[in-house]
Amino acid sequence: MAFRPIFRLLLPAVVLLTQTYAQNPRPTVTQPQSITANSLVDQLVENAAVYRATLPSLAAREMIVSVDAGSRLKLEGEHRAEAEAIMRVMRTTPDGPLEESRQITILDGKPVSVGQHVILPTGLKGGFGGMATVFFGPNRSCFSFVLSPHPASDAPYKLSISVRPEAIDHPHCPTRAVSPMTATAFVAADTHQLTHLEWIFPAEVAAKYHRWAFASVDLAPVTLGSEIFWLPTSVIGRGTGKNQNEWVSHYSDYRRYVSTSTVLPVGSDSTVP
Repeated sequence: MAFRPIFRLLLPAVVLLTQTYAQNPRPTVTQPQSITANSLVDQLVENAAVYRATLPSLAAREMIVSVDAGSRLKLEGEHRAEAEAIMRVMRTTPDGPLEESRQITILDGKPVSVGQHVILPTGLKGGFGGMATVFFGPNRSCFSFVLSPHPASDAPYKLSISVRPEAIDHPHCPTRAVSPMTATAFVAADTHQLTHLEWIFPAEVAAKYHRWAFASVDLAPVTLGSEIFWLPTSVIGRGTGKNQNEWVSHYSDYRRYVSTSTVLPVGSDSTVP
């Protein structure tokens, strides 16, 4: 059986996530005094903490394109798969971590039976758990944040993120081996919610540590019950050079996940139709 690699979207223990910015520049206006890089990051740290504490178990429809360019698999040539799945993000205990699972329902236009094991050419996991905690959580001090001039009052804020040189020697920082990484965050001007986050690794670093050279997540408000959460609409991972593999997921139809069970009388047939 050919080896099928799982390319990680994860930095150690936490998750990084991301959109493209408007191409037509607008005249730069003076940055409001009340908004600084630190104050904006403070808000993002608070948002991430609320997300981790309050997001309920949920399910969503996931449309996937998975491509292995042939550089890793023993088989020759490109391998591409298109799939539809049910993405579940579960919280097994009220204060427990979020756990992802993916049930493929359609593969290359053909239905997949429940319980059938499906291996896609490439893989991506971690788009929901601990979202943005890499930068906007306990490891915040490992990074430098620079706020770009604000082009217009309704334009998103742009934060450029890099690893602090002194953080490389700090054992609590998750980036000691990947310090060349850079990242960009876009933040809604009205809500101060994260709308896009992306990272870029140099190709040689990505190959050495088995990470996507580029990864991004786009987020938008979703109503679950009476609450609004900013959840992924798309997650992308791409390789470079010889490893031009790709993963693209699009999410829709979010809903709270409610598990059901059937209690059978003692001595009854345990098969449930």
